[in-house]
Amino acid sequence: MMIMRGSSRGRRGMHFRHFTLFDDLVSHNSALFHSQTFKPIKSTTTQVAQIGTELNISNLEYARKVFNELLHRRPRPSVVLFNVLCQVVELKHYAEVITLFQQMRLFGISPSNYSLNILMNCYFHLNRVGFSLSVMGLFFKSGLQPDDTTFTTLIKGFLLQNREADAALVFRKMVEAGIQPNVFTFGKLIKRLCSKGNNVAAIQLLRRMEGGSSKPDAVVYSMIIDSLCKNAMIVDALNLFSEMLSKRITPNVITYTSLIDGLCKVGHWKQATMLLNEMEMSHKGIVPNTVSYNTLVDGFCKVGRIQSAKKLFSDIQACGQLPDVQTYAILLEGICKNQQLSMAVELVREMEGKKLYLDIVVYNTLIQGLCKDGQIEYAKEVFCGLSSKGLQPDGRTYNILIKGLCHGGLITDAVKLLKEMEEKGYRPDGCTYNMFILGLIKDNETVRAKKLIQHMVESGFPADATVGSIAEFFPKVKGYRLDGYNTFILGLIKNKETVRAKKLIQHMVERGFSADATEGLIAEFFPEVKVDPGTAIVRRFNIN
Repeated sequence: MMIMRGSSRGRRGMHFRHFTLFDDLVSHNSALFHSQTFKPIKSTTTQVAQIGTELNISNLEYARKVFNELLHRRPRPSVVLFNVLCQVVELKHYAEVITLFQQMRLFGISPSNYSLNILMNCYFHLNRVGFSLSVMGLFFKSGLQPDDTTFTTLIKGFLLQNREADAALVFRKMVEAGIQPNVFTFGKLIKRLCSKGNNVAAIQLLRRMEGGSSKPDAVVYSMIIDSLCKNAMIVDALNLFSEMLSKRITPNVITYTSLIDGLCKVGHWKQATMLLNEMEMSHKGIVPNTVSYNTLVDGFCKVGRIQSAKKLFSDIQACGQLPDVQTYAILLEGICKNQQLSMAVELVREMEGKKLYLDIVVYNTLIQGLCKDGQIEYAKEVFCGLSSKGLQPDGRTYNILIKGLCHGGLITDAVKLLKEMEEKGYRPDGCTYNMFILGLIKDNETVRAKKLIQHMVESGFPADATVGSIAEFFPKVKGYRLDGYNTFILGLIKNKETVRAKKLIQHMVERGFSADATEGLIAEFFPEVKVDPGTAIVRRFNIN
């Protein structure tokens, strides 16, 4: 595959060298393990886990029953068999695991590396970090040495507590003790670094893996590639992908899907299509999944290539994969945004005919598309039919339809819907209120508009979103926001009340707003003006 070079949308590629940023995460002031010298030993976890598969603990009650039976059996079972009971940790009953461990100690059963590692893990999950660290003392007290699983458990626990610096310190101590971190250990750290967007440190760890015995696999590469793509660093992601192939590491479906998503985000849908085709033609068992297809469908829709999205949608079905609800939802949103409403309605009917579960989000998308297309009556029909489909409108549904009604001049219907909305406990957003206000002004109902503004402020809209008052018109109403000013200015201009509009704009500028905030108003009502919109409005109304 052709690899992109240079920068992508102004983002420069990283040079993959030996970085020191990961080392910077290490807290040199920490006293963890300061007084102990560790000797590397082979982990016993795998051996114990294999024996443990003979028992299948599926619930806590059964675990207690088996535990008590083993505890009173003579001769008493080995410590390894008792450790099997720590399958309870998989049921997430961490406190119960600690209780079982304490009972084992009371019966004189010595702990093992396996049981202590599990004990440490449980304390971390219970947010008892101090107790987790005290388990290290039990190791030395029992004549045991921490193994690679012990260190990995500590690293995982610190990451669980969002203590990345401590996790990095444990990693360093692990290496200093001569214990080679395994792929799982590296993977935990790399995953966290990627989630924080620290791609440089993640790549540093990748280089460390390459220099040791635990070589990076497709999972590790995919995590970093995915993170790079999420940060729009597609050149770096493709370079790492090329490096991966050169080392004969077979990419997996996640690798490809991440790259497809990254390419789509920067508008390179052609390269994304090439990657999908490469997956489909692969003889290495890499088959695109629904997420892969959905990602490219979404990419096509976002650049307005609806026909390409529809063709891919058909190809998905032709190759034997059934599109899921998410596929339909992505395509529906793209179709609505491109104002192809007849196609959108047909698509929803197809979804309903296939008995797919359609949630309120799907219908919100359709209602919004219909409203923007001016098909208010059809939007109302869809809204009224929700209950027959077992769905209830949510706050977004109400806001969408109310805005559509106001935009269509159906203020009376909008008021009724607003009342129903508030009775059901949903709160209109600021844009909905402003649509109401605009509609009332267009109908010359300034008294009702004033009351609605007062109601809006009393409803608790945040003070930091507002900066002043419409003192010239409603002296008792304080805290109205920028879009509210523009709504009133627009209404006044439409009613040819330019004197009052001038006063309001003057008041707006005095409050610290830039006059160019009314650019949309000038563009709509004074198309003959070809100068800077901010300057235009000042000149138009002689504001100095």
